[in-house]
Amino acid sequence: MRYNSVHIPISGIFRSGGYYYRCDNANSVTGAAAALTLNAMYLLPITVAKNTAIDRISCYVVAAGSGGNTHRMGIYANVGPGAYPGALLVDGGAVATESAAAEAYVPISKVLTRGIWWLAIVAQGGVQATLSQVASSSGSPLIPATALVGASVALPSRYSESPVVGALPATYTGATILAVNSSPIVALRTA
Repeated sequence: MRYNSVHIPISGIFRSGGYYYRCDNANSVTGAAAALTLNAMYLLPITVAKNTAIDRISCYVVAAGSGGNTHRMGIYANVGPGAYPGALLVDGGAVATESAAAEAYVPISKVLTRGIWWLAIVAQGGVQATLSQVASSSGSPLIPATALVGASVALPSRYSESPVVGALPATYTGATILAVNSSPIVALRTA
């Protein structure tokens, strides 16, 4: 199996209880933090090398939100060929994000099969918390650019759909590709 700096396969690296998150390019990431747009769902691709049991989806709260601030997280299946989010696999539910410097997570019990999956996160209600982000200008190799671009241009890094209020939609129907220099860190923990 070939490992690279873009998408390191989840299985075979982490022991039980290890966290795995998607980043665009491990050679060019720096830490960052930002609040997500209220009621906008972000979908981030992640690759899984072999069947892997997952027991939680997490994000990390840098600065607390207030007034009933929550973040809802889930996993979407991939629509092939290629990489595009499709049907909802699991809506993990909402977790309060009103405690600073803490992991916020939803417990799940799923086995992800080998392939591409999409991690979803949406900020809902109250004053938004600030979450850890990956700052990178390299984009995701799984999301196509709409044109050839030059240096110092943000490349596609995630899909988005809005508004998403309450439960995650059963199927991703948006077509918005976000070319931005940062993406929220959403992690899976292996069971």
